[in-house]
Amino acid sequence: MPSLWITSRDTIAKISSERVVIKPITNTSVLENTRTIPLIDVDLVILGSRAQFSSPLIHALMKRNIPIFLMNSIGQITGNFLPPIAPHGSTRLAQYNKSTDPKSHKTIAAAVIGAKIYNQRRTLQRIAISR
Repeated sequence: MPSLWITSRDTIAKISSERVVIKPITNTSVLENTRTIPLIDVDLVILGSRAQFSSPLIHALMKRNIPIFLMNSIGQITGNFLPPIAPHGSTRLAQYNKSTDPKSHKTIAAAVIGAKIYNQRRTLQRIAISR
């Protein structure tokens, strides 16, 4: 799970066209110290007590189900922003319920074995074509 840690003193994080832009608040060498990270590469954001962040950034992260954790100066979590629904939560719950049903074990095993045989057949066909 790729995490974005913003713990540097006096930095600000903003959103700009599907990217998180992190830059210092002071005017000295802004271009040199500016960092950008694509949102697609981020699964979790941790913000230090001295970092600032914009509301549009929070909205963009929540829209993509990316949690944000706030941390104090000694590394303790002091708060968080969590998306309204955990991603794939209902699917995981259905998988768990299915795994507790003994009658479904044979059906699942047969489907997995059938898929493996099919995939092995396709792999052998590709190898035969390339020779």
